[in-house]
Amino acid sequence: MGEHFFTTYVRTKTVFQHRLKDLKTYDSVRIYLYEFQKLGISGRTLHSLKERGEISCDSLGVCKALRQGPIDPALLDKTTKFKVSRGKLEGYHLFMRDVLRYVTIDPALDLPVYFKAFLQHRDTSLDLFFTVDGFSGRVHTPVVNLKSVLRSELHLHGDKLVSLDVVQMQPTILAKVLKENVGDNPFSLAIDKGDDVYSLLQQQNPSLLVRDDAKKFLYRLIFGYPMDDIGSMFKGDTSWVEWINRFKTETLAANPHSRDPHTNLAWLLQSQEVSIMSSVWKKLAERKISFLTIHDDILVREIDKSVTYKLLYAELRRHFPKFKITVSTLD
Repeated sequence: MGEHFFTTYVRTKTVFQHRLKDLKTYDSVRIYLYEFQKLGISGRTLHSLKERGEISCDSLGVCKALRQGPIDPALLDKTTKFKVSRGKLEGYHLFMRDVLRYVTIDPALDLPVYFKAFLQHRDTSLDLFFTVDGFSGRVHTPVVNLKSVLRSELHLHGDKLVSLDVVQMQPTILAKVLKENVGDNPFSLAIDKGDDVYSLLQQQNPSLLVRDDAKKFLYRLIFGYPMDDIGSMFKGDTSWVEWINRFKTETLAANPHSRDPHTNLAWLLQSQEVSIMSSVWKKLAERKISFLTIHDDILVREIDKSVTYKLLYAELRRHFPKFKITVSTLD
């Protein structure tokens, strides 16, 4: 395989490896020895590419494409060492995937490289841009990775979009799980009262300067290793924190990442979120209503807002005594 393919491969791997980041230009990416071998890249070829300023690579195999150029998703299969676990695509997933063909945005905007690659290659390689993860079944698309300022510029079938977002979805699920496992507790009580737990955390801890700090702190509890200090930030019984810490040390066979028990809670909450939201997605697909998703946020056209709201509201009502849906036009 020639030099052109190697530089194209470096750009391609960079785009797909860093798809969750706000990638504006081509960054550095690690190329392993087996990849050099499978691509047929010799030391002489690598030296030539370096000399011509096409690429830079250090002794550890960290490479960077120095010039803009094409990517080729087909090259990814040629050097894959381990198959990434993916969830099964159901019928409604296939509908959701095909809706991506009708997403448009002003190409003159400063779009991330990954989203540009999606627009350029979706006609032939759409599967690469729609995945269901094997951890919890969450759906990942280029829309998920877009910042809100760019998301507001999206059109579907030529129409602007409306967002129907479930407020505090993960904390709301956590409150339900805690109530089922430890009974009444301060966290579940705050959610049931309709309190903003992020603001509540911020008010009770001077070190959390803004609401977003509190949100990050709470998500450390959900996604990180066991921690004790968050318990003191809610008045009253802290047995719920003790339950969380204990749960994140147990072996949970259902968790695909059971080798890392601290992921137990993240798996449980995300799986329940997926179960709830996929019920709504399925109903939308059955009605042939085009929509996009950002996990617990559904984007639809104005003409489909009412029916989508009713479906989402009815499903949430089956699971939670208290919840909130924020409806906003993306503009």
